[in-house]
Amino acid sequence: MDFRQELIAARTESDFKDTLGTITHELASRHGKAETKVDLAVGETEQKMSCGFMRGIVGDLKRRLPHYWSDYKD
Repeated sequence: MDFRQELIAARTESDFKDTLGTITHELASRHGKAETKVDLAVGETEQKMSCGFMRGIVGDLKRRLPHYWSDYKD
């Protein structure tokens, strides 16, 4: 059941608070598990470490450069 639905289903204020506490502990435990590091393959590590600065321009030039060369030859 969705967390919001569980909170809506609470009949009293104490049920609401208990449900909220349970949800909080569950999310905290999930968050703690999510922070464990997973070893990546070498290719993924290199890709992740690359800088995003000017990535769009570099990709654009890689895609268009062959066409520029053919236009220059003509």
